[in-house]
Amino acid sequence: MRKKKALLLMLIFILSLGVTAGCTSLTEEDYAAVHSENHAPMPETILKASPKLQEVYGLAVNYPNVLEKVPCYCGCDGVGHENNLDCYIAEMGEDQVVMEWDRHGAT
Repeated sequence: MRKKKALLLMLIFILSLGVTAGCTSLTEEDYAAVHSENHAPMPETILKASPKLQEVYGLAVNYPNVLEKVPCYCGCDGVGHENNLDCYIAEMGEDQVVMEWDRHGAT
């Protein structure tokens, strides 16, 4: 039952990303979330990536409670990832401040 619930959550998240990606570009809120001076500086590899990828990092910052409920199936559990949020944010402090970004989401 728990696996079905996780798969359903993942499906809903993926579909919502698809709808969001098809209808919008990097919003001011997502851009501000990623580039806030409260967060650790973003690695160059992510800053040079496409606006869509930067948008996904912004969504990870704005909705960490959703991504941490979505399991990751890309095999990154070998590097200590426990959920989809770990692919984008290595360490998050209080008030959803990114202490360290993870480059895995950009690969």
